[in-house]
Amino acid sequence: MTRTFAREHGVAIALKGAGTVIAGPTATLAINPTAIRGNGQGRLGDVLTGSSGALLAREIRAAAALQAAATSTGLAPTCGARRGEYGMLASDIIESLPAALRALVEGAA
Repeated sequence: MTRTFAREHGVAIALKGAGTVIAGPTATLAINPTAIRGNGQGRLGDVLTGSSGALLAREIRAAAALQAAATSTGLAPTCGARRGEYGMLASDIIESLPAALRALVEGAA
């Protein structure tokens, strides 16, 4: 259904959840391998949106930007979030995003 919607409407879409599903307009489909239970906390969708927007501003294709943003927000708790997955706040993810993006770019993820 996600893939069909993305293809029919020519968009990239992310269905946020325990395993965020990302589909692109060319019918590409990916499932975020780094999702954790803590990603269900409030405001983390805002972090995902902001991260995606920042990557889009760097002229990364929409589906790739969504996938990178979802992966890095999933990695962020393992890259330094202080409270662990149950007490995590959106601000913890934001603080850890640079390290998570670095790990993703360097292939450590």
